[in-house]
Amino acid sequence: HEGKPRKSLILAGELGEEGMIERSQIAELKIDKNYAKLIDSNEAANNDCSLILNQPGGQKNIESLIRIYKPDILIVDSIISFFEGDENKNAEISDAIKFLAKLARDFNIAVVGVHHSRKRLSSEQNKPLVLDDTIGGSAINRLAGLVLAMEYKPKEQVVLVSCLKSWFKYPKKFTYKI
Repeated sequence: HEGKPRKSLILAGELGEEGMIERSQIAELKIDKNYAKLIDSNEAANNDCSLILNQPGGQKNIESLIRIYKPDILIVDSIISFFEGDENKNAEISDAIKFLAKLARDFNIAVVGVHHSRKRLSSEQNKPLVLDDTIGGSAINRLAGLVLAMEYKPKEQVVLVSCLKSWFKYPKKFTYKI
C-alpha cells in the first residue's frame, strides 16, 4: 500500500471548515476531496446531529459517518470540541478516549485525536514538553497508544515534533517550518 492515498474523515471542532481550509492553504497542502471528508461540528450541531464522543447519540452518528465514508484515518480536532463533561475527571474523559480506541479496533482505522497542552509558566518555556503538560485527566495519555508533542520554537522559527509516549517503536524527533 506504499504511496496509495489514504481516505481521511476529519471532525473539525474549534476551527470549523473554513479554519481547516485556511490551515491547509498556509501549509500548502493540496486536498483531494475524493480522499478527504471534513465534518464541521457547528454545522452538524445546527442540523441537530450530535458528534459528542461520550454520548450514545454522538457515538452512533460518528460510527455511521465511518460506515458511509470508510476512512483509513479519523482525525478529531480537537477531542474537547467533541466532548461534554469535565475533562479533568478521568471517569468522564476516559469514556471518550475508550470510544476512539473502540473505533480504531472495530473499523481497523487509525484515529488521531488533537489535544492541547496546558499554558506553561515563562520559566518552563525552554524545557521540553512532557506528558504532564497535557490538559485534563491522566486517562487521555494513559489510553492513547502514541502521544506526540508539537511545540513552536520561535528563535529557530520551526515546530519541533517529539514523541512523549508510544506503545510501539518511538519515532525520531523532527522539525518543520510554518
